[in-house]
Amino acid sequence: MVGPLISLEMFLRRRWSNYSIEEIHTLSPADLTDEMDELWSKIQKKYPFRLLSYRDREALAWQFSNDSTETQEPVFITLRKEGMLTGYVIMTRADSPKYDLKRMKITDLISYDDDPEVIRSLIKEAFVYSKQNKIAILQMVGFPSTVRSALKPLHPFIHALSYYPFWYYAVNPDLKDELQIESIWYASTFDGDSTF
Repeated sequence: MVGPLISLEMFLRRRWSNYSIEEIHTLSPADLTDEMDELWSKIQKKYPFRLLSYRDREALAWQFSNDSTETQEPVFITLRKEGMLTGYVIMTRADSPKYDLKRMKITDLISYDDDPEVIRSLIKEAFVYSKQNKIAILQMVGFPSTVRSALKPLHPFIHALSYYPFWYYAVNPDLKDELQIESIWYASTFDGDSTF
């Protein structure tokens, strides 16, 4: 039955990506390079008012190279267009031993320019990686509307929660009104203590 599975994967690759991508790489936290710093610098300049956790190479390596994340087996998938790092997705294991369920969650996803094709291609690669590793569920929580809208053509299963998945407390009262604007947030499970 190998033939049909390969055909299915090739079909998904054609369906989910409308252009040729130069490079896709799967990395561990130890493999990250200064390219992450360059991408982070460009994102900060492009979106100065967007609320983002710090995401340079050192911060990412620290977040996913400590003892508390060993069981989560973090995986980075990077994407380059025209030789430049354009985006990445980070996946971590979130298995449920109670149900004998193998699960991965999209812990973070960044695309310069919020390019929907890059977002879809990263998710497609995350899906292929999960499929190859016999993962039953690929899950993501949060993310701004730019990411969620980009994924609609893929027809993901959506489960609405009866509660807010993110909580915050604004120490500075001047930020309260500003933080009501959804477009300035870029919240994922990368933020806070959700990756530990």
